[in-house]
Amino acid sequence: IIYGVDVGFGGDATVICKRQGNKVLEFSRYNSKDDIPFFIMKHMEEDNAAVAVIDVVGVGANVMSEIRRAGYNVKPYMSQSASTNPERFKNKRSEAFFTLRQMFQDRAISIPDDQRLIEQLAYIKCNPQDKNKIQDKRSIRQGLGYSPDEADAMSMAFSVDSTMYKKGINSAYS
Repeated sequence: IIYGVDVGFGGDATVICKRQGNKVLEFSRYNSKDDIPFFIMKHMEEDNAAVAVIDVVGVGANVMSEIRRAGYNVKPYMSQSASTNPERFKNKRSEAFFTLRQMFQDRAISIPDDQRLIEQLAYIKCNPQDKNKIQDKRSIRQGLGYSPDEADAMSMAFSVDSTMYKKGINSAYS
């Protein structure tokens, strides 16, 4: 099981997307700002998760560091960092959402019947003239009336190759 974790702050929830292969199993939301690392580690332990891909922008960096220090396998995710294909994608976030889009088009992904997630995914747009840049989170939040936490967590969960992570094999710095 691979986790994508959108760490909440400023009124947003922390959301975990739990993925196995190309199937999203579920989302877990945590609305408190207290003990976020404990919330994530508890779930990782219960699910025997192989890795958590954690958004390290803002408070997420401290959350990830605490989870790593506790011995869990984590991978930092910085949405504005360079894509693995900079000719085609503006940044890592653009690449991750484009990958999800392609999986949906190929019918290679399974998601829960979650109207909140579906609304978020349908709202998010990209600009093909600007290296498939995804619209910024602020404009998405304005349009939806809330933050696309589930979609962001899902994009992080699918930003890594699941075959690279088996429980206990890869280091925290994979």
